[in-house]
Amino acid sequence: MLGPVILAASRSDKMRRFISAAPGTKQVVDRFIAGESVDQVVPVVRDAADKGLEVTLDVVGEDITTPEQAAAARDAYLELIGRLKELGLGARAEMSVKLSMFGQALENGHDLALANVRPVVEAAAAIGTTVTLDAEDHTTLDSMFAIHEELRKDFPQTGCVIQSYLFRTEADARRLAAAGSRVRLVKG
Repeated sequence: MLGPVILAASRSDKMRRFISAAPGTKQVVDRFIAGESVDQVVPVVRDAADKGLEVTLDVVGEDITTPEQAAAARDAYLELIGRLKELGLGARAEMSVKLSMFGQALENGHDLALANVRPVVEAAAAIGTTVTLDAEDHTTLDSMFAIHEELRKDFPQTGCVIQSYLFRTEADARRLAAAGSRVRLVKG
């Protein structure tokens, strides 16, 4: 119930700044959000790596409405991967992507999302890291699994997220386990 409200609030720059700086939420935001730009994120990744930690990076912005925004999302991930490569941090930072951000919900979305995410998966593999496809709305799962299967032909390390609360999850988990895929199970 709160998900749509929080997502709507996140689209407002004014609300995002207010919530990010509020005394009750700033500590939580700072713990899980490394920054709003590559320049802010890279030092956090470097610090985590220096401490022996690994991180999962996710560029936020899944509510895209045009193919140009989908291409910009692809380019944002490619920029991040490029910076990680320069610093030798590839093996310490996995990428997590939402296919809606790559155009999955747009006209011809399945093909558009696959075309946009493939260069990200390829670039990530080239620096020794992995990409995990995030599960989103239940209506997009079949497309996500098909894209996952296609990517794994060339990049078998590509993983995916499945949501434990769905009735279909046990069957999805069995299918993915048989294929030898990396899976992250989340609550929902």
